[in-house]
Amino acid sequence: MNKPVSLTPIALADLDNVSLYLITSFGLKVLENFLALYEARIASIAEYPERYPVINEKLKLRKAVLTKHNIILYREMMDKN
Repeated sequence: MNKPVSLTPIALADLDNVSLYLITSFGLKVLENFLALYEARIASIAEYPERYPVINEKLKLRKAVLTKHNIILYREMMDKN
């Protein structure tokens, strides 16, 4: 079962900034390709959050590489059940 994925306000702002940069510098097709890759990686994190390596044990922070210039940092939260 997929876990819910929530983006922080900072993550949302970063995504907006990258999207704006890509569309103004490279065009709509590049932006669409990037967003498709982003959505696929978020879906992968939701399905298998332990798939990607822990980069900070204390913070339980994981890193999923998106492109050579972009990464997704995330933390798996405990279920509240």
